[in-house]
Amino acid sequence: MFTHFDVICEYLRRQFERYLSGGVGDTLTVIECKGEDYENLTFLATYIIPFSGMSFDTINKVIAYVLLLVVIGVIFVKTEKYYANPTLAIFGYRLYKADLSDCNSFYSSIMVISKSELNAGSNVHYKFLSDSVCFVREIKNE
Repeated sequence: MFTHFDVICEYLRRQFERYLSGGVGDTLTVIECKGEDYENLTFLATYIIPFSGMSFDTINKVIAYVLLLVVIGVIFVKTEKYYANPTLAIFGYRLYKADLSDCNSFYSSIMVISKSELNAGSNVHYKFLSDSVCFVREIKNE
């Protein structure tokens, strides 16, 4: 049985996928890349696990915890660390730190989010989410 929360999560996932499906006309080549999946574990260990031992027995505690989560969320967005969200790993996305290039530009130390396993020499469609974070889809050679 689906709950309202499940429906909202699925809606947000589909919106994210639709947003990322645009911008696939241009391509980049992966020059060098290194897996950064540990970022998800860092987020989980630092921010989520400590909540497991907390009690939510009074309204003041609930308000304080919600406020803390909002502040943590704002910090992650402002510092562009949103890519370290473990929810992306649950949906099959991997994190890489990569150098990318095309015939006109070179992008150094870009955080790359991808469902594909990337290696040096991979050709990818891309969409920058910010100056230092990029979503890519590998171009399959057929």
